[in-house]
Amino acid sequence: MTWKTSDQFVYVVGEHTPKGTWDYFKKIGKKPSSLFSLDEIATEVKRINQELKDLSERIDRCTKPLDSGTEIPAEHKNKQTLIDSLCFEDQSLRIIAVWGIGGVGKSTLVNSVYKTEAFRFDCHVWVSISQSYKLENIWEYMLKVLGKDKLELAPEKMNSADLRVELIKILDKKRYLIILDDVWTADALFRLREVLVDNGLGSRVIVTTRMEEAASVAAKGYKIKVEPLCDHDAWLLFVERHFRKLKIISALQIYTSAVTT
Repeated sequence: MTWKTSDQFVYVVGEHTPKGTWDYFKKIGKKPSSLFSLDEIATEVKRINQELKDLSERIDRCTKPLDSGTEIPAEHKNKQTLIDSLCFEDQSLRIIAVWGIGGVGKSTLVNSVYKTEAFRFDCHVWVSISQSYKLENIWEYMLKVLGKDKLELAPEKMNSADLRVELIKILDKKRYLIILDDVWTADALFRLREVLVDNGLGSRVIVTTRMEEAASVAAKGYKIKVEPLCDHDAWLLFVERHFRKLKIISALQIYTSAVTT
């Protein structure tokens, strides 16, 4: 549409002298077809804006984005499975593994459930593990979050044994939810389990990992493998999270207005 708007512009230079002024009017008189009245320009701008609106509507029909907040089928299924695994009918401590290749959306899935379901537990904490974890640092962080101002001694001043004792003391009497994000080895889980008390209150530990070995720590029925999206679902997700947020018409109208004024 650039070529349709470019012929609406006339650039006339007149010197600030009587001669320049006379030349200015002569040029206007010789080229009346190059000039448009304000009404004609306004009409042309309206036409262009309508074309932009029609174009945006065609894009919207072609992409068919999901309604805001709508989940694709695979994502919804995994989320519901994870929520169901938090059910308190099973009062034993359960470790739930959410696993799959890197970047497939494991942490995003768990976080979406954590935000809506954590309030059902007496206490909860999200801990990032990574490959270079230090057990004492993880316990210290957990104690800071779960113990808050109830501790007589600050966690950073405790040794490993004290951290372990205090954590067990806190978790023993509460239904807790702990997220262990980005676990790389089964050994890391075995070490962390020292403080994960099975108090018969329906506590849950959710582990995200890309390693099947680490996921094997979870019992049968408590493993959720997150698969890469198929092309169709990936496209729907892309459209939902990007195109729907663009204000195409408004942006182009502002641009057109700036060019034609």
